[in-house]
Amino acid sequence: MRWFRKKQARQAGTRFWPPESEPGRPRTFYEFDAAFHRRYDAAVAKTGAFGDPPLRRMRFFALERAARRVANVPGNACEVGCFRGLSAYIAAAAFRDIGKKLTFHICDSFEGLSEPTAADAAQGNENAEAFKARDYRCSEADVRAHLAEFDCFEFHKGWIPAPFKKIENERFRYTHVDVDLAEPTRDSIEFLWPRLNPGGVMMLDDYAGMRFPGAKRAIDAFFAGRNDVFLIEQPAGGGIAVKLG
Repeated sequence: MRWFRKKQARQAGTRFWPPESEPGRPRTFYEFDAAFHRRYDAAVAKTGAFGDPPLRRMRFFALERAARRVANVPGNACEVGCFRGLSAYIAAAAFRDIGKKLTFHICDSFEGLSEPTAADAAQGNENAEAFKARDYRCSEADVRAHLAEFDCFEFHKGWIPAPFKKIENERFRYTHVDVDLAEPTRDSIEFLWPRLNPGGVMMLDDYAGMRFPGAKRAIDAFFAGRNDVFLIEQPAGGGIAVKLG
């Protein structure tokens, strides 16, 4: 069994193809959804995203499916922390594909990470990444260029939570939080969750990975004891929180 099946990749028109399922076992939509893999490859090319670890590709498959599943939920979309724009591109393409017109807000410093605090340090057996302020920086001009084919985006520059002042009267169907550090993660969820309509989804990029344990602790602390959320870790990393009615 080979991870990259060259013949199938050529037939599908994509550079990537997951392994064929073992004989007698069910095949998955992810393995054989050639259209998704073409869309993902196009998004990577447009945004200049680097690297293509298989688990990240699987995480974006879940992100695209989540965007499609909230088609009948009212509200707009918001992403906090966009880096080069890959996740925003994929979600916007999904909304376009299903014919949903909405405003997609992007909130980011466009200066990379803020200064880590003690809340971001590893505790116990956690394995935190060695990161520093300004890591993962991408300019607003570059992100705008990467997303130029869409007309749905509004950009709000500033350190979290300052950009939220511009969208405090919004309601959302789809939200994505990817700011890596504990304090902006906490501030983002505290702002977005009350504005997320029932049935809406919040994608939590840093929830199930081990690189940013402070973000996971902030998420767990916010949702602890709540009865309006269905929160699940993804085996490929990240998490999905669905707003219950």
